[in-house]
Amino acid sequence: PGSDPSGHDEAMGLNLALLIYATEDVPADPETLVHDLFPRTRFTRSVTGGLPSVGFPERGDIAIGTRAGSRIVATRDACLFNPSKLNSRYLKVSATGSLCLVTQQSALDMFAYARWRDGELLRSISVNPVGKIWESIGEPEPFEAPFWKGKHRVGTGYPLPFHPLEMAGDCAESLLGIRLEGRPSGRLGQADEVPLTLFSKT
Repeated sequence: PGSDPSGHDEAMGLNLALLIYATEDVPADPETLVHDLFPRTRFTRSVTGGLPSVGFPERGDIAIGTRAGSRIVATRDACLFNPSKLNSRYLKVSATGSLCLVTQQSALDMFAYARWRDGELLRSISVNPVGKIWESIGEPEPFEAPFWKGKHRVGTGYPLPFHPLEMAGDCAESLLGIRLEGRPSGRLGQADEVPLTLFSKT
């Protein structure tokens, strides 16, 4: 299979680079939010698709959506091995409430997560089999606990006591109520049920 316009390649697995705002401060209108983030850059509304197709847009593009009352921003700026270094523009767009960063790259077995409350970083975790625990700041979130307790061990020889993409999956269930891989069960939806509108630079 080939790549779609967003740069997602089905053969490479699911890649995500998301910022999730749980606050009323963030504009509900996608165009307004894009303008607030990049006031000096002109964007054109492009395609609309689910997380698998536009949740990891090309660098310079941005995708906006809504899920469970939260505003979602997909941008390569969120694809960080050190989530604590997120560009401050994304923190300034909302002075209050919660902001979470969620990124995964399937080909690298990489997962990173961070959470800010009212602009203060409370948690950052980044794991991959090469750098192992690349960054860890603050206290683990509830979705992390089973992994650090050894309840998701993988086979011998793997550099980490769990698979980072499994932690990413539990993170997505916790924040967005969706399953990233496999069939949904119970109240959980699928990744392609989260629509995002892609905006490209003009």
